[in-house]
Amino acid sequence: MYFNDAFLPNFVVDTQKSEKITSQFVTFFIDPGCGPCIIKSGIETPFPELKIGGINMFEFLIKKLKAHPRKIVFTEGTDPRILEASARLLSGTFLTPVLVGNADEIVKAAEEAGFNIRGAEIIDPEAFPDMEKMVSTLVELRKGKMSEEECRKLLKQANYFGTMLVKMGKADCLL
Repeated sequence: MYFNDAFLPNFVVDTQKSEKITSQFVTFFIDPGCGPCIIKSGIETPFPELKIGGINMFEFLIKKLKAHPRKIVFTEGTDPRILEASARLLSGTFLTPVLVGNADEIVKAAEEAGFNIRGAEIIDPEAFPDMEKMVSTLVELRKGKMSEEECRKLLKQANYFGTMLVKMGKADCLL
């Protein structure tokens, strides 16, 4: 996952899956299938609730997101798993899915799979109105290591395009 600074500021997660937890760590489970996410102790965080043992991190995040809804980019817009996740997120109203790909293909795939994605934002890299700005930003970030033409070609790939959406503030995180 890639987050921009506004998603969870000053929030550091060590995703190292460790069976041994010392007293320096507090363990939270986001999902039984993902294993422990360990919040490093001693980190200054705007969320004092995380320093209290026993809090459910998943509930905590949902509470924060409901107060400040965010946009999450999914780069595989036609994948049935992504479409299902998007439909679920739309019912929760605290995360808006941003699907990358051709709008017609994404809508068709969602209809065929039986998922309602009305309300999701669909962005096609081929028709993105701010592509020139995105290209120049990437050229600047690459500090002369890539030409404008190379950056434009790179941004045709969904993962790079999605990452730049987050970098440019059009979304808050990328999955």
